[in-house]
Amino acid sequence: ETRKALADQQAAEKTAEEAANQKPGLGNWRSVDPNTRFLTKLSVIQNGPQVVVRAWGACHPTDCDWGPANAVETGNGLSVRWNQGFKSAEMRIQAQNHNLTVTVQSVYTDNSGRAPQLATENFIKGQ
Repeated sequence: ETRKALADQQAAEKTAEEAANQKPGLGNWRSVDPNTRFLTKLSVIQNGPQVVVRAWGACHPTDCDWGPANAVETGNGLSVRWNQGFKSAEMRIQAQNHNLTVTVQSVYTDNSGRAPQLATENFIKGQ
C-alpha cells in the first residue's frame, strides 16, 4: 500500500513538473527583490483549459492576497485583470528563460484623484 501510494505521488509530481515545463510561466514565483513594495509572489496554475493566476502584494504585517483570477493567453504571455474595489489592475506576464517579467497598470476607481500607476517586477521560481 505505502509503496503504491508513494509511486502514485511521484507519478503525479512528475506529471505536474512536465506540465510546468511544457507551458512557460506555470509554477510558484517570487520577486527577485526581497524588499519590494509591489508584488511579492505569484502562483500560475493550469486548471483544465484555464490558466489561473494568484498574486500577493507587499503589505504589512502580512502580504495582501489579490486572490485568483483567470488569465487570457496572449501572443507573448498572459493578461490578467483584477477588480479590487478601490482600483482595477491589469497584469501582463511574460516568461523569459526561467524568469517572469510582470507589468501591472493600476487605475484607481475610488475618486481619490490618484493617477494611474505602472509598475514592473521580475520574478524567479520559488515559494
